[in-house]
Amino acid sequence: MPRGGQKVAERLRQAVETLQIPHATCDRGHVTLSLGCATLASGLLRDGMQTPADLLQAADQALYRAKAAGRNRVMVAQD
Repeated sequence: MPRGGQKVAERLRQAVETLQIPHATCDRGHVTLSLGCATLASGLLRDGMQTPADLLQAADQALYRAKAAGRNRVMVAQD
């Protein structure tokens, strides 16, 4: 399921937001979570994603897109 990672990441984001942990320097006033997600079906390689390091890099790029888009969100690596 290609969007399984996105669903797990979104549940994590929502769980952290629900806790409403105070954060004095955050514009929302509480801790939020931004996540980047990348998935790859077992045994299937795609252009540009051939190693575990490639998968990690794709997730990292998605994380930075999430932060740039306003934080407190999940972004999935682009195909």
